[in-house]
Amino acid sequence: MPSLIFNERRLPSTLMRDRAEAARYESIRSKPGLTAQIPNAISFARLVAAPILFWLAYSRNELIFKWLLLASLLSDIADGLIARQFNLVTVLGAKLDSIADQLTTAAAVTGLIVLRRNFMNEHWLALISIVGCYLLSDAAALMRYGRLASLHTYLARGAAYAQGIFIMTLFIWGYQQWMLPVLVTLSIAAYCEEIAIIAWMLPTWRANVRGIYWLLQEERSS
Repeated sequence: MPSLIFNERRLPSTLMRDRAEAARYESIRSKPGLTAQIPNAISFARLVAAPILFWLAYSRNELIFKWLLLASLLSDIADGLIARQFNLVTVLGAKLDSIADQLTTAAAVTGLIVLRRNFMNEHWLALISIVGCYLLSDAAALMRYGRLASLHTYLARGAAYAQGIFIMTLFIWGYQQWMLPVLVTLSIAAYCEEIAIIAWMLPTWRANVRGIYWLLQEERSS
């Protein structure tokens, strides 16, 4: 039975596979052609939208803020689906997507602080728990790899969708009490899984990892 701790003392074949996988991701380059650049263009558009979202939040322009935020969240889903469906996943795309995610999340939190102050005051502990785990996962990646992770695990994607749905529901229809425990549980579980993967299971940077279960399956098959 394989050890749950993945480290530099692993079997040579496993280490070679990890290093080969990392090398493969590092060697990927954007494919030629306009269609191949669509996912990256969408991610770049989200990067451009982020400072506009910050400005809209601080200027208290809630109407435009919430619809631009919705567009940014939906486009995040779209670029990932397009990249995976048409085999257009690249290292550049993964990095752009991760940076855009970071900025969009920060803009959304800023919008909550400025435009939904009462909600933030009442539920600060739950929200701080999510943000704290999120920052810990980023810190773990920076310490381990010297860069932000781009794992995009299934659990992290589910947490991101839940966060987007929760925030947009809050802005459009108001606070739905049952959604907050679901959001907190799913988000913390996703970030804890990422921390575990970064700290113990992937000694080298790798993009688009499905999750702990699939990494264990890889280990068993090696």
